[in-house]
Amino acid sequence: MASLAGYNLLINVGNSPGPSTEITGINNVSITDNRTMLDVTSFEGNAGAMERLAGLRDVSVTLSGFFDTGTGQALLQDNHGTGTLTYVKVEFDGATPPDLEVPCLIESIDYSAAVDGTVDVTYNLVSAGAPTLTN
Repeated sequence: MASLAGYNLLINVGNSPGPSTEITGINNVSITDNRTMLDVTSFEGNAGAMERLAGLRDVSVTLSGFFDTGTGQALLQDNHGTGTLTYVKVEFDGATPPDLEVPCLIESIDYSAAVDGTVDVTYNLVSAGAPTLTN
C-alpha cells in the first residue's frame, strides 16, 4: 500500500451521519481507536498466562490548529456548549476512501495564544457510538 500525503486529508463535521461541513483552520488530527481488554483469567488452567476477551471500543479524536470563526469550528463550539452529538468524518485521501466517521461528544476545547504567534485551538472529542471505516 502506498503512503498517503497528510495535506490531502479532509475533516468534516455535522449533527448527523455523513457530515458535510468542512472544518477549516485545523492542521493536526489524532485518532486513537482503543478496545478495553477484559481479564477472564481463572485459577484453573491458566498455564501462567493472562486470558482476555475483547471488550468495548472507545475512540478519541483530537483536532488542533488555528482558531477561526468558520462554520465547522462554530459547530464544534456550539455542540460543546449544548452537549449535542457531533459526527466527525476524516477523509484520509481527500474525497476518496479510506475515511473514518465517528459519532462524538466534545469533551473539551483548549485555546492558547502567544504575543508572537497565533490563536490556536484544540478540540478533544470522545466516541458516543461505533465508528465506521470505509475502505
